[in-house]
Amino acid sequence: MLGSVEDFWGMVWAQTTGVIVMLCRLVENCQNQSYKFWPDVGECLDFDDVNLRSEEEDTRNAYVRRKLSLRHTQTRETRAVTLLQFTAWPDGCLPCPSALLSVWRAFRKLQDTALVVVVVVVVVVVVVVVVVVVVVVEAVIVVVLIFF
Repeated sequence: MLGSVEDFWGMVWAQTTGVIVMLCRLVENCQNQSYKFWPDVGECLDFDDVNLRSEEEDTRNAYVRRKLSLRHTQTRETRAVTLLQFTAWPDGCLPCPSALLSVWRAFRKLQDTALVVVVVVVVVVVVVVVVVVVVVVEAVIVVVLIFF
């Protein structure tokens, strides 16, 4: 897993990404959902091409905001990266809209100042669409069972 983490941070550097949005907790329903790909506050992760340092962590109601520092080992150039981790998604169901909106607002504030990894946001849209389809199908089944 550590090799993937190194590749991930190398990609973040190469794409000059400034904001990362993570939509899950590390553990849900007693199962690992994600590998912790950042260090604890004040700690560093050293890779061949980049060094990652966790500068600050701020826990909000629905998310955790982490300020990270990414430094290229050869050029010594340093870039700030913000990690927003949405922590209010309940196991097995949809998140509260106001909780999702709070992380979305934080994301939007940061979006103007940095390139953002937005792939994870697409996941939310897909999940919501799937849930709506399931609810509609269940409603149709109930109607068919009642009338037939």
